Amino acid sequence: MNQLKIKLLIIIFLSLFLSLLYSQSKSLIDQMIDASISGDEEKVLQIKSSIESITKPPKGDRKTARTLNDKALFELNAGNFDAAVELLAKAYETDQSDTEVASNLGYALIKSGNIKQAEAPFNHSIMLNPNRTDAWANLSEFFADKGDFRSSTAVLNIAYLLSVNKDKTKVYFQKFLIDNRENKILVAAATEALRDEGIKPVSEFVLIQEPDNTNLVSKSDEVTTSNNQGSEASNNASSQSTYIPEKTEPARAIGPAGSQRLKAATGNVPSNATVFHIGDNGPAGGKVFYLSDNTGLHGLEAAPADQVDSTGNAAFAWGCHYIAIPDAQGTAVGTGAANTAAIVVGCNEANTAAKIAYSYALNGYTDWFLPSKDELNLLYQQKNVVSGFARNYYWSSTESDIFNAWAHYFASGGQEEGVKSGPYPVRAVRAF
Repeated sequence: MNQLKIKLLIIIFLSLFLSLLYSQSKSLIDQMIDASISGDEEKVLQIKSSIESITKPPKGDRKTARTLNDKALFELNAGNFDAAVELLAKAYETDQSDTEVASNLGYALIKSGNIKQAEAPFNHSIMLNPNRTDAWANLSEFFADKGDFRSSTAVLNIAYLLSVNKDKTKVYFQKFLIDNRENKILVAAATEALRDEGIKPVSEFVLIQEPDNTNLVSKSDEVTTSNNQGSEASNNASSQSTYIPEKTEPARAIGPAGSQRLKAATGNVPSNATVFHIGDNGPAGGKVFYLSDNTGLHGLEAAPADQVDSTGNAAFAWGCHYIAIPDAQGTAVGTGAANTAAIVVGCNEANTAAKIAYSYALNGYTDWFLPSKDELNLLYQQKNVVSGFARNYYWSSTESDIFNAWAHYFASGGQEEGVKSGPYPVRAVRAF
């Protein structure tokens, strides 16, 4: 038998083998997603065990596959998506046991506009390693691009459940949200996954087209959204899409396009809703210092005291002096959470002001962040209501340049650029 025939038989056998694997893994992954949508964690874990028992393809030429993979990543970063697909297809053919190559191939296919073809390599990557967060995240983007919010959210919930390091996964989701801010469905899915922190029933959301705005609204919610957030909010907050979820449990809630969920509501207020006023204790037990609409349902609350670390230290550097932090320049009301997430991801220093705020928890709520420049100004305006502030500068999450970030002087007012290495107090806030 000549070499051409042998090679042809190997290709035919490999194609049949991979086709069988794909069919088997796709069926199980579909079942897993359905279980996640319904909130059945036990079934999700059972199906995961079944996926792990699938016979995996033999290891190929890993070194060559990774070389091709690295070249493809360069093309992806350069925006040459078709070239990346070609390189990753060769890498995939070279080693079908490499989960990173399979996941990257699916991602490249999405970026090149071949959305339908992306599902197979994503499923293959998950079959090889169902604990890989980025493989599930890429599959979530596949469903978001198809307009399937529930599957997109359910997939991210699975990723969180199966991840070994939950804190690292939350930071990954924050970065994932920021990087995909133009994809409204994916942003909503990532936001919901950050709220859920595991397997929870996924509500159905629909896109409602409105003049100059697109809102994601739960079918079962009685509150409608509006851009009329009052003069302060309408001037500072962007007209990004918003959505109102059914769930009210404690959550790290980062809203569409990387902003926290500062929502304006009009229409009927649900009879069981809690209406807040400036100075009230907020949902998490902080002090309400800003309301984003006239219903009293949504706004910002501040932690009841300045944050301290485990050693009792109460002043912290902004961090990363001489280093620019991408996506941490937001000044407006509604950008503090995204700034904070960007700093947590982009600055490797420990105990920075943003990380201290990000890690704060109160009464089960873990969605605190370092306020933006404008949010910090609002907090200063209500400093006597919130109380407990030092006669000192307080850090905002807004970077000015590689040397400085914005701080607010709480003794007499005024905002100035402070050197990032300077230690200032931190007062965490959260949106509700």
